[in-house]
Amino acid sequence: MRFCGNCGRPVNSNADYCLNCGCFLNKNSYNCHFCTNCGNTVYPEADICVKCGVSLRKQYLQASQQMNSGSDNLLDIGLIIVSILFPIIGFIVGAIFKTENPVKASKIIKAASISLGIEIAAFLLICLLVFVISEA
Repeated sequence: MRFCGNCGRPVNSNADYCLNCGCFLNKNSYNCHFCTNCGNTVYPEADICVKCGVSLRKQYLQASQQMNSGSDNLLDIGLIIVSILFPIIGFIVGAIFKTENPVKASKIIKAASISLGIEIAAFLLICLLVFVISEA
């Protein structure tokens, strides 16, 4: 059993993300305030956990590097735009990311679903207009 670095709740040893807050456990939260080893409350600036002695600085450095990767953010925005323009691609990409990054997958699938709903509504409206015009 280990603990989430974001909310401090116990999580399964094999879990990829916390079911309580959604924090990815393999990519520790940038603002961790709980030790991922023992669950003890720690100061965000702390280098080690005073309860179990685990190094926290390594977690913060990895997380800040991941937060600062601008190319990942551009890729996420690009995937959302593509899923809006082509919902079927959004559903496929969302299914691919579902196990690796469920939060990103849900954003992509949500964008694709909204886009598909708008496209269906627009299609039905156009069909209705064509029917009304042809009856006139």
